[in-house]
Amino acid sequence: NSSPSINLAIGPVVEEAVTIARTTFDPRVTLTCSVEADLPAVKADPNQVHQMILNLCINARDAVQTKLRQ
Repeated sequence: NSSPSINLAIGPVVEEAVTIARTTFDPRVTLTCSVEADLPAVKADPNQVHQMILNLCINARDAVQTKLRQ
């Protein structure tokens, strides 16, 4: 289930998702995040944005781990 879309400051949501990813990924995988401080708000569901960022991080991790195994 999703929350309704709201005017969302996306930076903190992105940073939180990246922090979660960093704590669960293999330490050989370095994850960096750079979010501009003055981003405008977006109309979005914060749960969906959080899940999307985590999914992107997981996809990137999987691609890197595939390269590490080669």
